[in-house]
Amino acid sequence: MLLVALTTAALAAEAEAPEPARWAVGLDFVPAALRSDLAWSADAMQTGTYVGELDGFIQPPLTAYFGAIRPRTTWTLGAAWARYGEVNWTPDGRRVTGAGAVRLAVDAQRYLNARAYRRPAVWVGLGVHGNIPVITDRSSSYTEEEAADAQEGRRATAGRVGGVGGRAGLGCDYELLPGLAVGMRAAVVYHRGQALQEDSLVASALWAPEAALRLQFMF
Repeated sequence: MLLVALTTAALAAEAEAPEPARWAVGLDFVPAALRSDLAWSADAMQTGTYVGELDGFIQPPLTAYFGAIRPRTTWTLGAAWARYGEVNWTPDGRRVTGAGAVRLAVDAQRYLNARAYRRPAVWVGLGVHGNIPVITDRSSSYTEEEAADAQEGRRATAGRVGGVGGRAGLGCDYELLPGLAVGMRAAVVYHRGQALQEDSLVASALWAPEAALRLQFMF
């Protein structure tokens, strides 16, 4: 009887043991039906450069992240890059123009219960992101005045492309197979930047809900 009791207690302790610290690579998928920023795009609020936060290229429906999973906390990093450019040849020379952005994001998740195999793990999370603009406008035939105008144009474009923001929400992960977890998350997203609307440069801030499905590989 004592042996049975000890065996039962050992199995129960093993089942309750939290997940060890691991690394993770994951994918977030935001279906089109859940992308609230589509209304923003439909109202012609894009930056005019193709590479702004809400233009659809630097933050597509499917994104990847890398992170460190601890028994109660997970930190993830995300990075994206997009660029659009043109080259024009004229009798006076060649002109190169382009707009690009590098997007960096950091998210922290705090689990409300210990992670364990085949057991839902509920978490709350906070994240921040920033878009770094990379703007090009150069020509071998620019005069000093034209070069100054080009520099002013680069600054205006950088203002439209760059921006900062964050998100806060909650989610749930479930380790379906050893090293493979599925889940979902919901958050309120904030982004502060500038947008080109007709002939005006408008500073803008967007608050929007966001929901995503998740697939995570752990090792």
